Amino acid sequence: MRRLRSPAAALAALALLLAPGCGYRLAGTGSLLPPHVKTVHIPYFENETPRFELEQRLTEHVQREFTVRAKLEIENSWSEADAVLEGTIIGFTVIPVGFNDQTQANRYQVTIQMRASLLDNKTHNALWESQSFTFRSEYESPESITDYYNQEIDAIEDIAANFAETLVATITQGF
Repeated sequence: MRRLRSPAAALAALALLLAPGCGYRLAGTGSLLPPHVKTVHIPYFENETPRFELEQRLTEHVQREFTVRAKLEIENSWSEADAVLEGTIIGFTVIPVGFNDQTQANRYQVTIQMRASLLDNKTHNALWESQSFTFRSEYESPESITDYYNQEIDAIEDIAANFAETLVATITQGF
């Protein structure tokens, strides 16, 4: 049997032996969901904010993300699904963060807070939950006040898509 001549060489050899089992993996690969979870039921989120239609936009984008990114089928029936994602939107704020030369707000930060849990229908355990899942994004306001309403709707749509992507990645990949 050949002996390693230095402690450094011994440590290097030990590191090589342990490296395959170290637990590191590429970000965005694999899933934290149990293998039996193939379908998910996502009822419309509750909305405790005054922002009209926010629950509809967020729910639809989250359903789409679970189908596209997580490769799970959306089940219309709670009892037939392998897992259920329930959520309540508990906060929605828009604050100005940028101003033009006339000191009028032209850039806004939107913050959405949500209580959510993904429940395993087989074991009735929470697979993931957060009492305050927070998502922030910014959007620019148009110069014309007549374009403001349409711009805000477009911004909410974009924010809902980004929110859904972040939520699904957090749930399935553990980010």
